[in-house]
Order: sequence, then C-alpha cells, then structure tokens
Amino acid sequence: MIVKRYKIVSIKAAILCIIILTGCFFSACQPTPDNTIIIGKDGIDGKTVETQNPDFTEGNNIVTPEISDSISKNVKPAWIDQYLDEHGIFEVNINAEVDIPNVNNFPVIRVRPFAFSDEQLKKVADVFFGDTTIYDGDVPLTKEEIAQAIVEIKAQMKEAKENGWSGAIYSNDYLVELEEKYENAPSIIGLQESDISWVKADDGKGKIDIITKSNDGSYYRITGISSDSSSSIEFRKDLSNYQITGTLKGQPVGVKMTETNAKELAEDYVNALGLNKFQITGTFTGSQYMVRKGGTSRQDNINYDNQCYVFCFTRTIDGIPLTYVQMASGDTDSEDDLYAPPIPKEHLEFYINDFGIVNFKWSDPIEEVERVSNNIKLKDFKDIQEIFINQMKIIGEGRNKIYKTGTKQVINDLVNVNKVSLGMMAIIDKNKTSTYLLIPVWDFFVTVHKDYSDGTSQDGWNPAGNDSAYSILTVNAIDGSIINRNLGY
Repeated sequence: MIVKRYKIVSIKAAILCIIILTGCFFSACQPTPDNTIIIGKDGIDGKTVETQNPDFTEGNNIVTPEISDSISKNVKPAWIDQYLDEHGIFEVNINAEVDIPNVNNFPVIRVRPFAFSDEQLKKVADVFFGDTTIYDGDVPLTKEEIAQAIVEIKAQMKEAKENGWSGAIYSNDYLVELEEKYENAPSIIGLQESDISWVKADDGKGKIDIITKSNDGSYYRITGISSDSSSSIEFRKDLSNYQITGTLKGQPVGVKMTETNAKELAEDYVNALGLNKFQITGTFTGSQYMVRKGGTSRQDNINYDNQCYVFCFTRTIDGIPLTYVQMASGDTDSEDDLYAPPIPKEHLEFYINDFGIVNFKWSDPIEEVERVSNNIKLKDFKDIQEIFINQMKIIGEGRNKIYKTGTKQVINDLVNVNKVSLGMMAIIDKNKTSTYLLIPVWDFFVTVHKDYSDGTSQDGWNPAGNDSAYSILTVNAIDGSIINRNLGY
C-alpha cells in the first residue's frame, strides 16, 4: 500500500509540507439534540458510540499556520498528493484548490424550510413577466397535443420492447387514458386570465401554473409548489427546459454571450428579486431537452448543440456560503418521507443563453430559527486530510471486491480531486421534524475515470460523463465524522 506524505502548496508561494499521521476512520455523522451539536456514530457491532461537545468550544482551528499565511496573502492554498492501493487499481490523485471562506467565525444555526408566500410569488412574476397579462397555465390538452403525445409514447414503448429494457417508460394504462381524453378534447383552447396566488391542492400544498405571452408570440411559464417542508418556483421560456450537463469549460455550444455578461445578468436578477444574501457557488454548462405539454420529456435525448450557461447561487451565512453539490456519494433519499424527509438544499439556478434567461429555479428556501453557536471550534485541516485518505482506503477496498465481477473487469479506477471546500450544510436536527442544523462541512469534489480489461474506458460516474459538482465525501468540520449528503446525517 502506497501513501505519500501530504503536501500543502500555496499557488503563488513556496511548497510547504505537512506530514499526516495515520489515524482511524470516522464514520457517519448524526446531529445531536437541542443544545448539544455533534454526535458521531461508528456502528461497530451494531452499537452507536456518541461523542458530544456540550460546551461549544469557541474559536476556530481549521488550518495549519502555513495555510493561514497563504490566506492572509489572499492566495488560495492547494493540496497536492497521491494514493494508490496495494492492488495498483484504485488511485486517488489530489491536485486541489482549498477553498476556505475569509471569515473569523463559523456558526451553527437552527433553520427551517418555509412555504413561499403570495408576495414572494408575485415578486418572481413581476421580475420575469413584467407588466403583462397573466393567464391560467393549467389548461386541458388540445386534440393535436394529445395526438402528438400518443405517437411519441407508442414510439418509446416500441423502442423499449425492441431493446429489452426492463421497466416501461410509460404504461399501457396511461396510453389508454390519453386515447380516451382525445375523444372529447377541444381543438382550440381559450386562455383564461389568472391571479398570481398559490392555489391549494388536494394534498394541502400550494401550487401555481401561470403563463404570459411574450412579444414574439411564444409563452413564458411559471410553475411551483409551496409547503412547509419543500417549496420551489420555476420560470421557463416556451416548453423547453435545460439541465446541467457539465462543468463550464469555455463557451457553451451555440452561445455568443460572454461568461462575464451572463454572470452580470444573473446577478442583476438576483438583486431584482431582493436575494442579496446569495452568491455564485457553481458555474456549469447546461443543455436543452424538450418538455411537451402533457407528453414526454426524454432527457436521454439531450440536445448538446443547444447549450447555455448555468449559474448556481446559494445563501451565505455570516459570509459562509452553503456549499453547492449537484451529486454526492452515498445512499439516496428514502421514498418514504417518514423515514427520510427531504433535506433542505436551498439554491438558485439561472440558465442563460443569447436569448437571456431561459430557465430559473428557486428551490428549498430556508429561514433562521435560532443561533446555536456563533463561533464553533473546528478541527484542524491536517486532521481532515487524514480522514479523507483513510476513507479513500476503505472505498478502494470495497471496490476491489467487485473489480473482477461482470463482463468487463476494471483495471484502473482513477479519482481526481480538484477542489476541497469548507462551507455550510443542513443536517438532520435529532428528534425534530420541522427544523435542521446548518453546520460547517468539508466537501471533496472529484472527477472519475475507469479503464476496463476489454480496452474501453469511461469518464464520469455515468455514461454521459457528467461529474459536475460531484462531492465524493462530506466531512463534518467540527468533529470529523462522515456525512451522507443524501440522507442529511
């Protein structure tokens, strides 16, 4: 097993070395009750071992003196290192910018999700629709729209059958339902003017679906849901939609606008919405796919020739941003909210091309309930580095057990760590269902590459190769325990 010594390198300064002692692995983190913040659990022999910090030790100890020196010079430090497992297959290359907020205090804050008000909805409509007539967007399908959807669905079901795909994209029952609707569907729909207010649905959530007609004859749409547990508002032009398909590397395909101008446009809209506590924490490339009214949304047929800039904003807490993570390792959320309620991950997304803002999303808003601590003591960064390497060893050992299974054997599994960030994250507030705790965490952002025995290779965690904002590990900055971002503990 090869483990090189750790090196902390200032980008514009001399190389400074830090030797990391081998240490134990800290496992999954879970929040503590009320006035006690951190509980670590290691699950050994099915037992939970708890460690607490009831005194909320004040003061920060997040970096070595060498890194502090580079911060004082306003130069971001970097971490350069490498790990290769004893089998010579699982490799971790670290050439990472270490992103540490330039603040003196790191708080712990209790927060809760909130439902969007009518005033907030009207503000979004005013910014994106302006002084135009608002219509009800929840209108029945026309015969032409239903006929088009039926043709597409039949084609997709045929394709799934011919390729032996398990799990139909659409069911026969849905197809029959559309065919029945076709018989009595109108040929032309007359739009009805609408108020800008949340409409309470049967499930108790507020819902909105409104449209307005643009100068070029197309329609702009605002949809959303609002509840005490999860809320979102989305604006889009026409029936098109965009999704993040990669980290921004140069100009998006088909876009002439510069990144600077696109960024300024997004920031202008953030200010117009009155959200001045948000800042950009992710910059990506987005690509278009079509969402047909009442029909299909084949995201596997993404149009990479029609792209856009994507700017993701997150809320800042005392100058510390909530870290934006698009995907993370670990189990996914349970489908049963009783056991795994959705974790608030508040963020704004702006999708921008030469036509301006084509999509906007505001998801999972939160508000502060109380300050648990204004200045919590954090672990030294060299301890965080040690925890990361130990966890990579464990991941490598687990992967080696399955490398030689399947038709294609993995002969090289490469993880490239390109950024390490200290930011805030919401975790489960133990024994509470309506509040969460914002705590400081470290995230390790990576890209991945695999080589196979048959000579093929794959970049990215999936065939599409998208590793945008992929955090392979999240570490509690206070006690060093590992957090599953998908579960919130």
